[in-house]
Amino acid sequence: MNHKTKAKIEQTIFMVLSFCGFAVVGGYIGYFLGYIEKNSGRRLAGKELIIALVVSLLVIAVAYYINLCLHEVGHMIFGLLSGYRFNSLRFGKLMLVKREGKLHFARYDLPGTGGQCIMSAPEGDAEHMPVVLYNLGGLFVNLAVVLTGTVLFLVLKDTVPYAGMVFFTLAFTALILLITNGIPLSQIGNDGANTIILYKNKRAREAFRNQLEVINYLANDCGIHEIPAEYLAFDRSVPMNDPLITSQAVNHYNYLIAAKRFAEAKELAQFILDNAGSINQIHEKILYGELVFLTAVIDRNAEEAKKIYAAHAKELKAVAGYISVQRVLYAYYTLVEPDEKKAADFAKRFANTVKHYPYPKDAAGEQEQFDMVAEAVKAKTTEEN
Repeated sequence: MNHKTKAKIEQTIFMVLSFCGFAVVGGYIGYFLGYIEKNSGRRLAGKELIIALVVSLLVIAVAYYINLCLHEVGHMIFGLLSGYRFNSLRFGKLMLVKREGKLHFARYDLPGTGGQCIMSAPEGDAEHMPVVLYNLGGLFVNLAVVLTGTVLFLVLKDTVPYAGMVFFTLAFTALILLITNGIPLSQIGNDGANTIILYKNKRAREAFRNQLEVINYLANDCGIHEIPAEYLAFDRSVPMNDPLITSQAVNHYNYLIAAKRFAEAKELAQFILDNAGSINQIHEKILYGELVFLTAVIDRNAEEAKKIYAAHAKELKAVAGYISVQRVLYAYYTLVEPDEKKAADFAKRFANTVKHYPYPKDAAGEQEQFDMVAEAVKAKTTEEN
């Protein structure tokens, strides 16, 4: 079974589990509304019913978001207990990042994630690096909410039914996160899968440590070219059998781009896509976008870029919130299938992302590549004249 098939299966499992979990929450709230009707002796209807349903949906949404936040705080707490150092904590698009010893607020949109806690690796070699508590910390906190919420629900459901409903919703949305993050899904790269991979595989721990160090350097206003080479190196003889090792190859690709070694970068991107036995789905989509960009901007082969884009347009549009993909789509609608409106839209989105990006020099590198599109347009115009 290849990684694409496995990713589809895991995505289906994730969606089914999430749907079933929210269906249970919705079913209980329906039961609760019936309970209210029975005890009040009247039927909810019209505006009153609409208000009750809207409030119920808000309770579910807020409870789930609270548990997402607690999940990331759990990673932070158990990471600190394991010797990791704080780097950043993100809830939705709001991010708190440590830069040069000071905390700064930033806005960072990472499609497909509700939050993220990034820590710097503890001192010592990768072989002895603690990985279990940090990676499972979010699940531990979710489990605590499940147990506490369930107890409070059982205590309050008859005496204070509204409070009981809230605690049931809080407990069950925490259970949804606990299950979907705890059942190992390696292609999705959830906490359960990452913990198992890191515990068993020394090379995966090395890649994980390197990834954390790279982010730490970026947060402290370093560009890719200023990061020690050891954190960006990639050995092609190492099988890319899990997403963490493959992420090391992606980091090396980013280094080649920063060094303007575009031919090597393109070859590596294709090598990763052809040979990865397992790859983070977002990395895969971004690399296809990079092939479109390099083919259109560096090779100036619009026809080939159009073919690559046609095969992966849906995937690219799904991750259009990423700064690199915004750059890719701007280049595509400028050079390959010229569309002034779409190009202007992605240029605007890119500029807004750069403005709020938490890693300044990384954003500057993206801006350099964005500006290469104008150079390609100028060169194309000169050739045509």
